[in-house]
Amino acid sequence: MFLSSPLWIEIMEPNELVPMPVKFIRKEEEWMKHLKDNLCLSWIIIDPTGKRSMNISSRKPVLVRRHWLTRDVEILFSVIMAGEARRATEMVQCMVKVTCCGKVGGELHVREVNLEMEDMDGGKVNGKEGVEILMKAMEFGERKKVGEEGEMKERFERFLNLVRERRERKFRRKKERDGVTMVVAFVVCVWFCYLAGF
Repeated sequence: MFLSSPLWIEIMEPNELVPMPVKFIRKEEEWMKHLKDNLCLSWIIIDPTGKRSMNISSRKPVLVRRHWLTRDVEILFSVIMAGEARRATEMVQCMVKVTCCGKVGGELHVREVNLEMEDMDGGKVNGKEGVEILMKAMEFGERKKVGEEGEMKERFERFLNLVRERRERKFRRKKERDGVTMVVAFVVCVWFCYLAGF
């Protein structure tokens, strides 16, 4: 089941809350910037057979935001790496999302920490492909050194722009195909009416 489902690794139990020594304050922009500047995260994966390890986190957040519905704080750590072998030019985003909750004046609590991978079409990478990508990155040392904070954020933004551009191109192609299909259907309908003598 893991191999064919989207890669999703959750490290906390449902309803588990872990307190953080950070308090919510009213000045949200200042507080979010403080989180972005001062939080660090490492997610180390280990291959005991090959005696290798790799950090698949950007160490510093690439984005801190409020969830649009729950208003929980989402802290995103992202690493961009080469995709699967059959699409050698593709890239994937390995993203760790930390979700925090709390009230103004109270402590911040970590509610969820999960890892997922996304391809350039915005689709989720399945378990089998995800493990292959991580093993390849580990083998070729793609993640031996964690880049500078600015570099990681820049790569994250570049990846998001590429995903957006691909979606827009697909949408334009689909729109053009739909337009051509409508014109052909209209011509066929008019031709049929002409033949039928209407």
